[in-house]
Amino acid sequence: MPLVFAEIEFMASSLKTLYHAASKTVFISDCHFGKATHFRNNHIPIPQGAALPDYKNLISVIHHYQPTTCIFLGDLFHSTYNAEWELVTELFRHFNKTNFILVIGNHDILNIQRYKDAGIAVSSSILFENKILLSHEPAKDTNKPNLYGHIHPGYIIHGKARQMASLPCFYMHKNQLIMPAFGTLTGHVNMKRLMPGGKALCLAGEELMWIE
Repeated sequence: MPLVFAEIEFMASSLKTLYHAASKTVFISDCHFGKATHFRNNHIPIPQGAALPDYKNLISVIHHYQPTTCIFLGDLFHSTYNAEWELVTELFRHFNKTNFILVIGNHDILNIQRYKDAGIAVSSSILFENKILLSHEPAKDTNKPNLYGHIHPGYIIHGKARQMASLPCFYMHKNQLIMPAFGTLTGHVNMKRLMPGGKALCLAGEELMWIE
């Protein structure tokens, strides 16, 4: 579905990604790869295959768009090194025709050399198209449109008979666009309460719908 932010058109997908066709760039936020293994290592019962849908979805995104560049808006890997990082490394090396860039997030605590060895460039922030500031957390002291992640936005919708559903979403508020968390083990925050007055592009399975 088309999504216009700062007068630039993107395509939003049900897999929680944005795509900018003119530059062949994909944007993804908050994968939190390694979280399932991190939990199991800390004796929290998470099924062995819980993380596999995230890897499959990333592969699907890259196969579909064939992007020149893929930018991760932070929290690519959830924790310190664990065995799941080897899966991440293998995946990134396989798609060696794509330039992978990580805007460092608060969970990205691996040694910088590990990212470089996996073919991932790192940055604290990026100015996209000389217009949109890309960051992990909301940028401070800037008037530029800001595309970021970190918050894991969601939106609660109400139906008949007191039905309620909490859906992940892209959330636009003033000059901010907040990406949904790509990872399935992340949960999401009620933006209607946290940042009222915005516009949500909610994700319900394969469907996308705007709610104001």
